[in-house]
Amino acid sequence: MTLNSFQHGRGRIENILMIVFVTLLMGYLIHKLIYIVEKTEQLSVEIRIKQLHSAAKWKFSELMLTGDLSKINEYEGANPFLWISFNAPDLFQEQQLSAKEAVDKNATKLESRGQDDLQIDNYLGSLKDYNWLEIPEKNWFYDSQNQQIVYKLAYPQWISIKGSRKDKLAWRLKVVKIKEPDPFGLGIRDRAESFELETITPYLWKKE
Repeated sequence: MTLNSFQHGRGRIENILMIVFVTLLMGYLIHKLIYIVEKTEQLSVEIRIKQLHSAAKWKFSELMLTGDLSKINEYEGANPFLWISFNAPDLFQEQQLSAKEAVDKNATKLESRGQDDLQIDNYLGSLKDYNWLEIPEKNWFYDSQNQQIVYKLAYPQWISIKGSRKDKLAWRLKVVKIKEPDPFGLGIRDRAESFELETITPYLWKKE
């Protein structure tokens, strides 16, 4: 083997090793990038749920302060998205839309809103009959038929979900009640204590 042949062979090995190293590095960086994007979705979901929890707590407090508790049970399964918009109607008064109509309306809303116009990003509205495939990823909506808040995931591979669909998260507003003695001595009665968002599809975010 001549010196030139040896150097040529060593150069080829070095090139192959460099290609392998760059390939592994790119794979690692892509994995990290996807994980970071997923973590952003996770943070967005948890912030929105906390926002809806707060809206439900605020609504219950409002009912307590006004003494308007005669129809408290009607709020079971209500849409808390209606309570985080200034101009939203109460309870179940939101317009029913198809999935396509909701997507088009949401796009128009984002294009036309002003700086002082409070809107809810990635919220399609209240849907009754919808095709899941027509729902865009990273969007929320209220399923009026099942009375549930629903979110469609973009990265279901980073979450463990107990449910038939692995890209769907769902919650339902629940009227939490406690049992207490009736003030008139008529036994035990149920008293509404708060509104809570009950998780319909238990889930757990995966770690890297």
